[in-house]
Amino acid sequence: MAQIPDEYASFDFGFSAVDDEEYKQKTTEVEKKIEQVEAKSKDFSALEKKIDSAIKEIGYKKDYLEEKYIEDMSKIEQLILPLLYNLMKNPDKDYIYWPNREEIITKQIEKIKDVTQDLSK
Repeated sequence: MAQIPDEYASFDFGFSAVDDEEYKQKTTEVEKKIEQVEAKSKDFSALEKKIDSAIKEIGYKKDYLEEKYIEDMSKIEQLILPLLYNLMKNPDKDYIYWPNREEIITKQIEKIKDVTQDLSK
């Protein structure tokens, strides 16, 4: 064995010598830990794929609902604005003559309900 001068003997670099059996034991422990990490990684990978799939599905549904909302608001606008514009006709007259209005209004109410109640489904 080599002689170590006293002034260098107290240095500790954090390593020590091991024989072949100790080395194989440490290597086996490390390999087991690597296998455990890989197994967990596969679990996380499957979970990641599920989360990605759910996010995509939510995105598709969000896009659909946004389009449906815009479409339905347009339908409601087309059902209400003609009535309001017609009520504005002839602003110089004080009275509006509206025969059979119950039947006409009831039909319009049903059309509006068809759109608005479809929104809640």
